Amino acid sequence: MMKIKIYKSRISKKSYSNWKVKRFTREEIDRELEKKGLKVKNKKLSGEEKSIKEYSEEAVVGYCRIRNFKNIILKMKTERELFSDYLNQFIKAITEIVEMEGGETNRFSEDGILFYFKKGKHKKDYLTRAVLSSFRMRYRMNKLNRKWKTIRDDAWTIGVGIDMGTAYFKTFENSSTLTGELANMVIGLSNSAGNGQILISDKIFNDVDFDKSLFQIKEARHVPVHGKGYVLKVREVIGVNKDVGLV
Repeated sequence: MMKIKIYKSRISKKSYSNWKVKRFTREEIDRELEKKGLKVKNKKLSGEEKSIKEYSEEAVVGYCRIRNFKNIILKMKTERELFSDYLNQFIKAITEIVEMEGGETNRFSEDGILFYFKKGKHKKDYLTRAVLSSFRMRYRMNKLNRKWKTIRDDAWTIGVGIDMGTAYFKTFENSSTLTGELANMVIGLSNSAGNGQILISDKIFNDVDFDKSLFQIKEARHVPVHGKGYVLKVREVIGVNKDVGLV
């Protein structure tokens, strides 16, 4: 099948002319295909695709990443059942923590779990709930390591990145999946988090709805966002200032 490039750019038409590059409209592409005897067909959506709905909502989004996941897989390649058991315990723990605070999670993918708290659901405390849940995750991960009797070389460690903004969702059969730039950004930010580190954007820290008094937070610094090619001003959450009933 002939491949036709569609050139898209913000540069001017004059620049296109100088480069001698032709821009194709959808109709022109269809005509070119028809000349080659290739009939253009409109894609018909399946029943499942028709039932998928998309929407956006203001939310705080985080990614809890197993930092040394590839090494863990290699070290436990001869203990597949044990590895599967540990991973399931991790997923269950993170899900329980987020749901306990009123948030929601995506399924485990790659090396961690996306979680989110919608502003419309929690009003003023959605930011505080998200950061507190991340602190609980760190505590629970340490607890699981003690239960598994892992030592420094084979211990599971997490790094968490959190930001806020417009989150995009796809829903199917009462299940929501988080997509979009904000989700990709926190995944990249979590890569900059060291062992047990929780990094929140400075935007969260300065939001009037965030309860700063509850947490011990370091001064702002800039860190690179993995895969994005830019840096983000963040703060590291290192503790809580009162008993919040960690489990």
